[in-house]
Amino acid sequence: MATIDVRGLSCPAPLVKTKKALSQARPGDTLQIAGDGDIPRENLKNYLRELGISFQEMQVGNQEWILAFIVPGTEALGKAQEVPVRDFCPNPALQESDPGNNGAYTVVVRSACMGQGDEELGRLLMKSYLNVLPDIDRKPAKICLYNEGVKLSAQGSPVLESLQKLEESGVEILVCGTCVEYFNLKDKIAVGKISNMYNIATALAESAKTVVP
Repeated sequence: MATIDVRGLSCPAPLVKTKKALSQARPGDTLQIAGDGDIPRENLKNYLRELGISFQEMQVGNQEWILAFIVPGTEALGKAQEVPVRDFCPNPALQESDPGNNGAYTVVVRSACMGQGDEELGRLLMKSYLNVLPDIDRKPAKICLYNEGVKLSAQGSPVLESLQKLEESGVEILVCGTCVEYFNLKDKIAVGKISNMYNIATALAESAKTVVP
């Protein structure tokens, strides 16, 4: 039995860790989520119900609890990757807090380089930008990776850890599927959701602001 330890984590990290565990599980596996606090528990229960997953709830302490369940079939596992965790645990940092913010924004990464000019300098700047992004107060709502930008979500990327942190904090990362196939990276993508141009175009159209570093 595998245990997903979300104790001490604030929303949306418990949901993100659960979604990741489901993506790696097989139908029939037994998983349990060990956590604390009422809000994370209720968010996770609502998430599992949305996926059609039956669970057992156990109280193991004053605030600590365990949700145990058997991983369902492939249809539910596929749905787990499509259902946005933000629907069950809104992240205030990604919402419009005042009119001056002009809403949440989307970052578009279309190259491994930032700006134009010297390529080596551009790669250094892009690495610096994405590595500092998890630490700023106003994080993007989404990051769209396409063309050479998809390489930054693959194994061995110098910004992989930072992108994973952003995803765990609730930032949705869309990776262009056509670009992934073009660069033969299908088995190497380590962060984000492989998506399509319809979803990327929709994300850009709905974004209050788009940032292209």
